[in-house]
Order: sequence, then C-alpha cells, then structure tokens
Amino acid sequence: MPNQPKTPLKRLRCDDSLWDRFGELAEPDRSAVLRHFMRWYCREEGITLPNRPAAGGPNHA
Repeated sequence: MPNQPKTPLKRLRCDDSLWDRFGELAEPDRSAVLRHFMRWYCREEGITLPNRPAAGGPNHA
C-alpha cells in the first residue's frame, strides 16, 4: 500500500511543555532520538547513549 509507514504509530503520555521543549532540542527528528535512546536502554550491542545539546540554551530549565 503506498504511503504506508514501515512501523506502527505508538502513543506516549507526556506534558505538552516537556514534549515541545524536547522537540525543539531533538531537531530535526524527535522520533529518531527516542528510538536511539530505546536501543541504548535495551542494551543493544554497539549503541551508546544519545548526545544531548549543550546546557544553557533558551529552553534550559
């Protein structure tokens, strides 16, 4: 089927402000950052903890 994603959509409960801040820092692909973290969390071989942006940006809490 054309335009069908390869993986199903998953839902995540999160405060809107946290989701928005994460989206700004995880540019250009928030989903890729989450997948990388999940691979690290599941201890997949060769996966390191994702890099974070430097602290002190405009949305630093």
